Amino acid sequence: METLAETVKAWRERADISAREAAEKLGMSRRTLEHIEQGRPYSNERLLRLAIEALEKKEEQK
Repeated sequence: METLAETVKAWRERADISAREAAEKLGMSRRTLEHIEQGRPYSNERLLRLAIEALEKKEEQK
């Protein structure tokens, strides 16, 4: 299984968006997103993975 950091980085690359844009879409600060991408623990990992999945599905429907 991908780490959360890998999941977030891969999603940002596929979406071709900046950390600032990604943080806005996920409802968090850019700093928090950067910490996650650096591999720091995040207490709502499952929720974040679900949010990314939902955003990807939304983009696919466009």
